[in-house]
Amino acid sequence: MATKIKQEIPNQIEINESGNFSGLAFLIPGLALVLIGFGVIMIDESFVPGMGFFGLIFFITGIHIVSNKKRVAIDIHYQDITSSHGWFVPSIEDKHFKLSEYKGVNIAYHLKYDDNIDEESFYYVLFSSDDSSKNISIGHFKTYGEVYDQAAKIASFINYPIIECEDIIKPEDIYNPLQARLKSDTRLNVDTPPPADMKSRIQGTTLGVIITIPIQLTGQWVYIIAQFIVFTITLLSLASVGFAVNLKGLSRGELIFTCIVILLIFAPMITLYFAYLKAKKSRIVVSVDSQNITIEHLFFKMKYKKIDIPIKEIVDVYCDSANSITIYSSGVIIKTRDTFYYFGAALPLKEVEYLTKVVKKQLVEIS
Repeated sequence: MATKIKQEIPNQIEINESGNFSGLAFLIPGLALVLIGFGVIMIDESFVPGMGFFGLIFFITGIHIVSNKKRVAIDIHYQDITSSHGWFVPSIEDKHFKLSEYKGVNIAYHLKYDDNIDEESFYYVLFSSDDSSKNISIGHFKTYGEVYDQAAKIASFINYPIIECEDIIKPEDIYNPLQARLKSDTRLNVDTPPPADMKSRIQGTTLGVIITIPIQLTGQWVYIIAQFIVFTITLLSLASVGFAVNLKGLSRGELIFTCIVILLIFAPMITLYFAYLKAKKSRIVVSVDSQNITIEHLFFKMKYKKIDIPIKEIVDVYCDSANSITIYSSGVIIKTRDTFYYFGAALPLKEVEYLTKVVKKQLVEIS
């Protein structure tokens, strides 16, 4: 699925989206079944009846997916948006919307948070209206950089801002680097006191700023450990009653079996304890200097993960407070053209907002 923007007349641009080649998975088998059904390909007669009919259904479905195009035309003279969808575009089913119904060019995305889930992150441009039935989505991009480039072209042409969550990028700032945009953000000039119950520690240095964030342990850990302790004590009590009576009379094989049982009981407990210890003694250290934002994961003083993000590759720094429905956040989000980075997940929302502002102000100071 490819998305192309073209401008053939001064007052209008067209965004064309081709069909999806995943339809070939229906088209090719369907074509084979049609050929078998009409006797072009000869096989055992027991397979022929009905194959042509089912093959035709598969074939038409594949054709529909592959050739199902989408076209969005934006005319700034008539202040009109035309949306077409189908095999042939323009089509008789064109939908017309007023440009004034939209306040900006939105960037939307579906992110893959769990590596174990068999799905991919994707991004798209969205014209969002107060009436959701008039929303227009454009494209299916693999990286943030691709969707931003397309959104920037559209927004520059219609002189609209780019809107993403709570961030609004003015038309004149669309092609400016992050640090230049932050300098004009008046919200950063307002002094905000840190939250009273802030868990993170902020330290200024000659090179920049260092943020130390402790790993947050939730009540779920306490519940799991309590369950294990009760289970272990109960099982050991029952085992001791059974073996204490005739422990001396056990054979060598029975003694070995007893040791294995005890090991199987204690092994998960020991594993859980080390996992708890790692969480309790781990911390995240975020350093912001003139070259990079560095995210380090530490266990005691041992560094087991480090991410260096060059400042020049960063597109934005923000938190998802605008979309949050709880008092917690997914953390500070650092966006580059290729991927997103996070730190401070599960911290209180007010603290994440404060850390986001600290990072932004530091980026302005070092620019």
